[in-house]
Amino acid sequence: MATPTKPSKTAPARLKKLVLNAQPQQGLLITPRLDSYLLSHTDGFAFPPKIAEVGKALLSDTPRNRVASFSASARGRCIREQVYQYIGAPGVSTFDQQTINIFRDGHVRHLRWQLTLLHAGILSNIEVKVNRPEIPLLGSLDGVGSIPLNHPLYDASKRRVEFGWELKGVNNYTWRTAVQYGKGPLEQHLLQVHSYMWATGLEVFSIVYEHKETNDWREWVITRDDKIMQLVRMELTALQNAASKKKLPPQLHACEKQEGPFARCPYKDVCHKNAKEGTTWVKVAVPARSSKSSGQPSKVKVRVKVPQSYKERKQQTETAKEAAAAKRRVATKVPKPKRQPKPRP
Repeated sequence: MATPTKPSKTAPARLKKLVLNAQPQQGLLITPRLDSYLLSHTDGFAFPPKIAEVGKALLSDTPRNRVASFSASARGRCIREQVYQYIGAPGVSTFDQQTINIFRDGHVRHLRWQLTLLHAGILSNIEVKVNRPEIPLLGSLDGVGSIPLNHPLYDASKRRVEFGWELKGVNNYTWRTAVQYGKGPLEQHLLQVHSYMWATGLEVFSIVYEHKETNDWREWVITRDDKIMQLVRMELTALQNAASKKKLPPQLHACEKQEGPFARCPYKDVCHKNAKEGTTWVKVAVPARSSKSSGQPSKVKVRVKVPQSYKERKQQTETAKEAAAAKRRVATKVPKPKRQPKPRP
């Protein structure tokens, strides 16, 4: 096993451990077999009909509605933001056309890798759904494959017979940080795969970074880390409590000052208005379901109620305004002149 790399200065001590980072080729799960496949398949981007049908199904699949559930891929993000998404709070999109095009490029990258690894026999399944209704937690693994019998991590007694796989397309800055400077996968990606480990029982994951400009890639094999898993459990417990008690978690310290992530948060307006921790909310949104007859997602009317504390404050303000207006009317009312008694004869 390779020595863990030196973490970034900003990384918490409990996230320092990276397993099998920059280890020898025989310890990797994807790269050696993918290298052999690519060198023996130089006839272009062509797949058998069975593999092509899988790709066709993915291209026609509609994204899931993320309301009324928490996403497994959101670990490490602001808990308050996740709760606002859960209740379907009104948000403002921070994506421009370039960002949306980047997302579409990422979808095509995932499809290219998934079909290739399926055809190579490295993965046995792709877009594997995850559902833990007790949180409620939903997600989708990029892929799942079998650990080779001669691999050092294979251990049937520890349920190390399968591995999960996640692909990340990264820019030049992230590539230099993770690969050239040897810092390994980002903390948020470690939290994400540990969230999948918690939800599925898998103990081994392969993370692949592909450089968006050069198409070079680097793989890391990650095994279950108890300290990172504890962070995942803590965050999931906080989300579960927020869902069951219908209470908003505290704001981030930077958001209290309207700094840092506040500027790009889609819920910054509603979050700033209801900054107090423990504000009560009412969940009224439900996830969209596909229509069996048309195959299209059904339209869902989402009605978001204003948090109770805000309604109470508004009612108190209106009552105070009415009282003040009544007081002004009394103060400005001109008294009628008193009648003078008639003198007696």
